[in-house]
This record gives sequence, C-alpha cells and structure tokens, in this order.
Amino acid sequence: MAIASGTADQGTARRTLVIRETIPGTARPREIVVLLGSGFGRKKDTLMLGKDKIPAENIGRWDDARIEFALPGTVQPGTYPLYVTGEGNTAEVQISVSGPQKAHGSDEIPADIVSDIWIDDPAQKGYRLPPTGYFIQNKRYYFFFEFAVPPGTPSWGRTQFRAQFFIDGGKEDERSFLPGSMNGNNYGVFEYTFKKEKDYTIGIRGLTTKTMKVRVGKPKGA
Repeated sequence: MAIASGTADQGTARRTLVIRETIPGTARPREIVVLLGSGFGRKKDTLMLGKDKIPAENIGRWDDARIEFALPGTVQPGTYPLYVTGEGNTAEVQISVSGPQKAHGSDEIPADIVSDIWIDDPAQKGYRLPPTGYFIQNKRYYFFFEFAVPPGTPSWGRTQFRAQFFIDGGKEDERSFLPGSMNGNNYGVFEYTFKKEKDYTIGIRGLTTKTMKVRVGKPKGA
C-alpha cells in the first residue's frame, strides 16, 4: 500500500487528489489494478505509467474515490511511478510489475465481478427469484455472475479469473474461469442445493464481492 497526494496549484481552491491504496501492490501485465483514494474526479482523465500513457480503453472505471484499469500487456517487469491526473491535480504512487506468466500452468487473478448475481439461465442477466417466488429445498440452482476481462487478454489463453462461492459467510467452493470471448466480459457459475428451509445469504467473491438474499421454503400443497 502507498499513499500519495498532490495539487496543481497551491493558490487554487481545487481539492487535493489522494491515492491511499493500490490493489494489488504487485501486478502482472494485463491484470486489473484498483486505485482507492479521493479527489480523482467524476470523469475519466489521465494515467501515466512512467513516461507511457495508459490507453483510455484500458480504464474500466473512474469514480471520485476509485479507479480500475488494466496494465498494458507490453509493460516490462520493474517498479514504476504511476501518475494520476484528475481535475487538474496530479498525484504519484509506486507500482511494481512482475515478470511474464509461467510457461506451464495458468496465471490466475481475482475476478472483477461487474454484475449482480442471477440464477439458472445465463441469457437472463439481472437479479430475479424462481417462478415460485422462493427457492425449494433439495433442488439444485445455478448462480451466474459476470466478470470483466481486461483489454488484450487472449480469449482462451493461460489467464484465468478466480472467484469464491460463500453461503452465510462460509466458503463452499472456489473456481477459475477462462476469459472467453464476450466483448470484454464473460460469466462464471456456481451451483448449490439447499438442504434446509430458511433464509440464506449467497456471496460470490473475487476482486469485488456480490451478494444475494435467498429464502428456501416448501412448494404450495407440499
């Protein structure tokens, strides 16, 4: 973690731009990096990695307190100054880039989950309940989520995106998903069969976390 701040001019009333944390502190080429802080501004502005500008298409999110971007695939291992400019202010933080992915095995990174959880049908995104209005005991359900794939990631390369599945805060499963070819996003899925009739909290956790409330009950007439 690193903290940096800066302003464009001491005589102006502009807010200070502050970088409080980088996640992760050491990243691989094409990996998503998250900057947390304040004063970034509401509009996408400028990121510089050393002397090179991060392409606008690599920046997926730019909020006043959070920026998400993908490191360029061509960046070489080393430690670089990362300059963030927003609303005329600039701040600097150090970021380390690790070496290329291993020749064997997969390079796994946490999935950046960009959708709410939905059930059973991958084509019908968005939160919805089963037709009965509640979930049924001893019936298997499929929980889908969509995750971001950084620009330049090969559709079927070695990079995989890892996520964990939780029931009421306890981890039930962990899987890695291929990038696929879904216009920058792809979806993953976990399945689960509820054994008891009660209320549950479903959680899917990667770089970000999404939750869903579930009520399990008996069908009418049962």
